[in-house]
Amino acid sequence: MEAVQIRLFAVLCFAIVAVTASAGAQDAVERRDELASVEERINDPDPLMRLTNFEEIADSDDPLVVELAIRHAMAIDDEQLRSLAMRHYVATLDTVSFEWLLPPELDAEMKSADGDRKKEDAVRKSWSRFLSEYEGVAGLLTIGFDELDPLKTSFKAYTLMRQRGPSEDYSGAGRFVGSKMIFRSPSRFANNTYQCTYEIRPTDSLELAGIMRCEGFTYGKPMEIRAQMF
Repeated sequence: MEAVQIRLFAVLCFAIVAVTASAGAQDAVERRDELASVEERINDPDPLMRLTNFEEIADSDDPLVVELAIRHAMAIDDEQLRSLAMRHYVATLDTVSFEWLLPPELDAEMKSADGDRKKEDAVRKSWSRFLSEYEGVAGLLTIGFDELDPLKTSFKAYTLMRQRGPSEDYSGAGRFVGSKMIFRSPSRFANNTYQCTYEIRPTDSLELAGIMRCEGFTYGKPMEIRAQMF
């Protein structure tokens, strides 16, 4: 009798495991189909349906679904859709930290020094003002966003360099032109404040690539900034 009970218990356990595994597999298939449908809907041949589908998906509480929608939208040659996706993407952010790239002129001069210490020192001396500012912020620029509604093209942005939190003193109004963000804001580097204009756009490789132009800083030359989107 005891042996029969043991066998029945074993059969019952196996059945429970089998049912659970079957349900898990079914859930996985449904999830896969749900994620696959995002790409299908974003790639709808009707441009208006693409926009409508994106707006609906972007309202989802599922962060993975929203991320996939933005990724697929950025890969399509549809500037209106890319603009909408960019606004939704930025609306999910509090701040973005950009890598502040060295000017190509400085890079070229250092390479031409070819390891000669005296020549490298001379290059550093001629770029001393820039390098002191660059090294002072560890080559990073942080931009924050406020009052950003993905259904509108205007927004408010601020720069965070040495100050710890957002400040009206370093904020400015911005707008979207297609998928490009443009805004102007005072920015503080080391002990000086400069009026800077920022232009930032998404790339096909899912980066935010931008140009920073500051009056009276880096001899008025534009500076490249970059950040990963995901």
